[in-house]
Amino acid sequence: MRIVAMDTATAVCAVALLENGRPVVEYNPVLVRTHSQRLVPLLDEALAEAGWTRSSLDGVAVGAGPGSFTGVRIGMTTAKAMAFALDLPLAAVSTLEAIALSPILPAAGPASGGTPAVGPNSVPAVGDLVCPLLDARRGEVYTALYRITGPADLQEVAPAVSPVLDDWLKQLPREPLWFAGEGAVAQRGRPQEGAASWRIVAEPFLRGQAVALLGRRELKAGRRLDPVEALPHYVRRPQAEVLWEERRGPER
Repeated sequence: MRIVAMDTATAVCAVALLENGRPVVEYNPVLVRTHSQRLVPLLDEALAEAGWTRSSLDGVAVGAGPGSFTGVRIGMTTAKAMAFALDLPLAAVSTLEAIALSPILPAAGPASGGTPAVGPNSVPAVGDLVCPLLDARRGEVYTALYRITGPADLQEVAPAVSPVLDDWLKQLPREPLWFAGEGAVAQRGRPQEGAASWRIVAEPFLRGQAVALLGRRELKAGRRLDPVEALPHYVRRPQAEVLWEERRGPER
C-alpha cells in the first residue's frame, strides 16, 4: 500500500510517502505562514523523488488537527481534494498523536541505522507517557496524553482537550513523562508541578512519517472517511466565530 501523508496544523509543513509501512520520502520543513504555497510543491517533489505518480497511490492520510485553524484547513482541503480527484481512501489522524509518535520513530534516510530522530538518551521509551503541547493562545494549550506501548505504538490515556496550561499541569499523573511539540519549548526551565518529573523533547516537532503510519493504521482498520464529508478536529471553535457571536448578541 502506497500512502501519501501531510499535516499543516503546526509550523511544520509535513509531507511523507509510505510503502507497505516503510518510509520512502519525508519532508518536514518549519515554515512561517507559507503552508498554502509550499504544500503542493512539496507533495510533487516527494512523488518525483520516489519515482511515483499520483495514479500509483493507494491512500491519503492527513493530520486533522488540532492546531492553527488556517493551517488545519490547508492540509485538510488539499488531502480531501487529492482523495476525491484520485478516488482514494482518506484517513484523518490526530495531529497531537502524530506529535507524540514523532520522537520515537527512526530517523529518516537509509543511513540512519534505525536510530531515533533525536539523540540517544533523549527520547521516550516503551512505557513512558508523552504529552504533546501546542499553543492555543490566551494561556491555553491543545494537548492530550499517550503512553508508548511499542517501538511505534501509542495508547491514548487522555483525549485531546484545550485547557488552561496551569490547570492541565496539575492534573497530570505523578509519574515521569515527556513533553513534545512546539508548545514544549516554552516549558524549558519552568518549575515542575503536577507530574513527578518531566523532560522535554521539542524536536522533531512533528514528522510526516508519523502521520503516514497513523493513517496506514486507520486505513487497514477500515476507518476510511468520505473526502466530501471529512471535517477537521479543532477541539474548540475558532476565535473569530466566538467573537462574531458575541458581537451579534443573543437571537431575538
